[in-house]
Amino acid sequence: MLVSIEYSIDPAASAEFLALLRALSGERLRAGAYQWGVFEDVAQPGRYVETFLLASWEDQGLQYHRLSHDDAEREAGVTRFHKGSQAPMVTYLVAPEAG
Repeated sequence: MLVSIEYSIDPAASAEFLALLRALSGERLRAGAYQWGVFEDVAQPGRYVETFLLASWEDQGLQYHRLSHDDAEREAGVTRFHKGSQAPMVTYLVAPEAG
């Protein structure tokens, strides 16, 4: 399963945001993700998409149960950079079954 989280931040805060987001990547990997990445939209400065891969939908649920207090604070810190009245958009994608 692919999880993506879309952030809209002030481009002037990019360096600080990315440093904190990269620190959060360790939490994602410890909690079951096997690949993590972050991408910037070259056509829209300040738009970042964090992605990570999980083996299953069940692993996605475990992500939140494995969250330490420090990890939760890092996650909240990353989210504080997000602009707008809505929370960052989270998308869950699963691979279709073969056949």
